[in-house]
Amino acid sequence: MEMNTPTKPVNPSEIPVQPQPIQSHVNNQKRFFPIVLGVIILLLVVGGGAYYLGTQQNKPMSQITQQPTPIVTTPTTEISQPSQTEASVANPVANLTWKTQKISIEEETAIRGKQTINMELKLPSDWTFQTTPVASNPDNMIKNCSTYTIVSKDQAIRLTLQPICQGWAGKSSSWPTDAVIAFQRSCAGNDGAHTCYRVRYSTTSNNYNYVDAMTEPNRPLDKSKDQVQDTMIIGYTPPNDSKDDFFFIPGHLTTTYSGTANQKDNYLSVADQIAASVTLL
Repeated sequence: MEMNTPTKPVNPSEIPVQPQPIQSHVNNQKRFFPIVLGVIILLLVVGGGAYYLGTQQNKPMSQITQQPTPIVTTPTTEISQPSQTEASVANPVANLTWKTQKISIEEETAIRGKQTINMELKLPSDWTFQTTPVASNPDNMIKNCSTYTIVSKDQAIRLTLQPICQGWAGKSSSWPTDAVIAFQRSCAGNDGAHTCYRVRYSTTSNNYNYVDAMTEPNRPLDKSKDQVQDTMIIGYTPPNDSKDDFFFIPGHLTTTYSGTANQKDNYLSVADQIAASVTLL
């Protein structure tokens, strides 16, 4: 006989449940999370670095920032030679060329009658020469009395030659203390051999006179004894004059300087050469 075992309802709470390793799985995830995060960060760093290097290599050379290299220069001292223009400014009357100026004087005296006297002088080629007639008395020896003016190109110096037209009685005075000899030459007189001088001396500031002087016969210059005339004597002994006397024209030669002080000696040197060249032919 079969026995029927009554079936008893199963209570779910009584069904044995197998434990699941949930906690272990969570713990494993916690252990792996820092590792994964570290790997991600490492990949980001490596990738970023590679990208940066790649962009730097792809830049044109002109975009690469370069530090300027300082250029050190050593100053050099240059010694410059003055140009021709500078040399001219340093001495405006250097390297002059000269020209000859002739002057004709019409003279009439009771002894000699009418005659033409020829004079000449030399002056720089670019200086001006001007003749200005002067009102003359009919009784004057020189009938075409004139003033002769020489002016430098820059008008820094002026020379004025004025022959004495009405006659002259010579006067002499002591040798000027500041006299400069423009030239000297041997000259003959009725009493023997002499030395003739043409000298320049100052009258006022930047104004000068040229006068002539003659030593006593047969001795050198003695400034304590020799005297100067009050004029410049333009004279010569006519070769056909049997009396062998002096023929001359007295005159005043003056100079006025209006340039700079540092150039005055240069200009006066030229004026001395002009004064020395005034002569009768």
